[in-house]
Amino acid sequence: MQVVGQRLKRKGNCLKDEDIVLQFHIKISNIKRFFVYGGYDLKDGVRSNLYSIDLTIPEPIWECFDIKGMVPPPAYRLSSAISNNKLYIIGGVVNNEAVNTIYSIDLDTYEGALIKPGGIALPKIDSHVSVCSQKNPNIIYIYGGYAGNQKTSTVYTYDISSNIISRLKTKLPRPAPRSCHSAVIYNEQIYIFGGSNKNNEKLNDLWSLNISSDTWTKIENPTNQGPSVFLK
Repeated sequence: MQVVGQRLKRKGNCLKDEDIVLQFHIKISNIKRFFVYGGYDLKDGVRSNLYSIDLTIPEPIWECFDIKGMVPPPAYRLSSAISNNKLYIIGGVVNNEAVNTIYSIDLDTYEGALIKPGGIALPKIDSHVSVCSQKNPNIIYIYGGYAGNQKTSTVYTYDISSNIISRLKTKLPRPAPRSCHSAVIYNEQIYIFGGSNKNNEKLNDLWSLNISSDTWTKIENPTNQGPSVFLK
């Protein structure tokens, strides 16, 4: 399967411009579709468009979907997770300020909603990551990024079923505070790679968080070879 170019099939009120160059956006897949949302377009500024590719067809093309209901504002440096066929959009930068909002978009109806969770207040956060538990898809884990203009290594959880945000008390040692890192979850282990530290130095360390024991483990690289990466 090969995807060529960035030509978009218009739906609803999507923009006419077919040549979109994005940074600081979110990208996520639910097995059948690959989604791109928000970000900063080098030509037109901050976006709130939802684009998608159907991964199940031989020659997929980009599609742009019109979000109904409560439409999230244009944002970048945000994070996302998919649970029960809903896309959750967490934090980010809106109007040049970090926010702590959580929006959901139903991926069947493309209906947007603003969520007002209970529990502790999520800090205004950007340049962080979010992943959804495979064993319990109602739990979203939120890690790192800028919180209150400082880089953090705090882990928060959002329980969709109870609509509660909590702070996860992980055991030492922990990764250094960071932003613009990447994350995946596999077998109930959250893997955190790279980013930039408090001194804005690029990182190439790899950590795993066991979400059953709340324990971090640094995965050593004996050769100390590999990329030093922070994501824009």
